[in-house]
Amino acid sequence: MKKVFLLCFVFTSLVLVYITSSLAMEIEQLRIEPMDNHAGKHSIYRIHFSFTESLAATVQWQIIFPEEFDLSGLKVVGSNNINGGFTLQVDGSELLIKRTGRGSNLEPGVLYEIGIANIKNAYVGDYFISVNVLDANGLTLGDAKSATVTIIQ
Repeated sequence: MKKVFLLCFVFTSLVLVYITSSLAMEIEQLRIEPMDNHAGKHSIYRIHFSFTESLAATVQWQIIFPEEFDLSGLKVVGSNNINGGFTLQVDGSELLIKRTGRGSNLEPGVLYEIGIANIKNAYVGDYFISVNVLDANGLTLGDAKSATVTIIQ
């Protein structure tokens, strides 16, 4: 009986370690830059990030802008260093960027960039933009991270 209990304990411990390590992905660096940061102007936004774990070619990013930004004119998303293509969905102030699965995995510690065209800036002020990383099924990987964007006159 003790052997069965010990075996169950070891198995449960290994499962918990696996689950905890799979949820340990973090956004290591995050920088969000509008190419034109003037109030009311349309701009290309560059999002730079790196991760602590490798990410599959089916990863998704949920980017949440404050409601003062206008995402209704979004048309294009692309990257110079992430291959494989993207799809783009907008729902109010929330943007969902999905990788198509055709590219290679993203490696930990590498600084990646995504460009998003035609975001209309908010009023003058400092705003937090939040980024979540999701798996192919929409499950959150790690904690969200925010970056500040300053909009000027």
